[in-house]
Amino acid sequence: MLGRQLAARGGRSVLTASRNSTAALRRAPTSIRAISAPARGAGGPGARAAARALSAQPRPYEGPYYFTPGGAFPLDDDRNPPRGPGGGHPASIALPDPARPSNEDAMLFPDPVAALDAAGISTALTSAWYGPNNVMISNDEVASFVAESGGRLVGVGSADISQPMEAVREIRRCVEELGFKAIRILPWLWSLPPTDRRFYPVYVACCEMGVPFCTQIGHTGPLMPSEVGRPIYLDQVALEFPELTIVGGHIGYPWTDEAIAVATKHRNVYIDTSAYTVDRYPPQLVDYLKHHGSQKVLFGSNYPMITPAKALAGLDLLGLDDTVRSCFLEDNARRVYGL
Repeated sequence: MLGRQLAARGGRSVLTASRNSTAALRRAPTSIRAISAPARGAGGPGARAAARALSAQPRPYEGPYYFTPGGAFPLDDDRNPPRGPGGGHPASIALPDPARPSNEDAMLFPDPVAALDAAGISTALTSAWYGPNNVMISNDEVASFVAESGGRLVGVGSADISQPMEAVREIRRCVEELGFKAIRILPWLWSLPPTDRRFYPVYVACCEMGVPFCTQIGHTGPLMPSEVGRPIYLDQVALEFPELTIVGGHIGYPWTDEAIAVATKHRNVYIDTSAYTVDRYPPQLVDYLKHHGSQKVLFGSNYPMITPAKALAGLDLLGLDDTVRSCFLEDNARRVYGL
């Protein structure tokens, strides 16, 4: 089911969710980054789509927390970011509390399937979150979200990179048993660059399993050091693992030129636009997309911070021709993730 080709028939997406699966998903908040192919002029119903959603929403240690442009914070403290055990890592990036929403758009679609429907997106990817000494949302939980979605969600796994042998075994299980389509590890969660030795068993396992490695490039929203997100680190990784497909999310800002350089240099390195609305795309990224990078950039949102429909707003203003538009919104995602 997870490898089915995505298509549209008569202007409507083929894949739909049952009422029961939608109800089940309301119990499982999911952060969505969508890669889709909406009709021109809108991201609404009637679009044909292949979609990507990364990051099932982590559970907080204590809460509730809310989103701001600077990160996720306790409801009673706008100054200090939440911390994990020992004070070293963010506790969570959690769904906004309904009593005090900081993102009204997201609260309109507490069910991720409804958010997909509103943008005309048929299918999305949703990811586990593993951090130091904490599994915020497990691979098995992601598998349950996928099973409850009626074919709308596809799983992306994660692993504890501090335990290399267990990480390799877990990645194999994610692909072979759970049917996941990628593995995602965030350097800022670990305060480690992707060239650190603890990432290398993950790269080997992804190569062996034939799935992409997804990560975040650029600065962090939570108040954690951003330097580990510099895209240039992926240059060394791609040189040492030429078979590894790498997707760098969040555009790479403020190092977008670095991201473009690395993606241009290496055939298996890609950029996705999650966490940025169209009007915030850096000009050099738009130019790259329109020309020699048309095969290397994937559309993304960042639900619930940015709903898929909001991320698609203003897309026509980019002036993409039909071929580039199709690659950006759909074709590249199909190819990279094997959808």
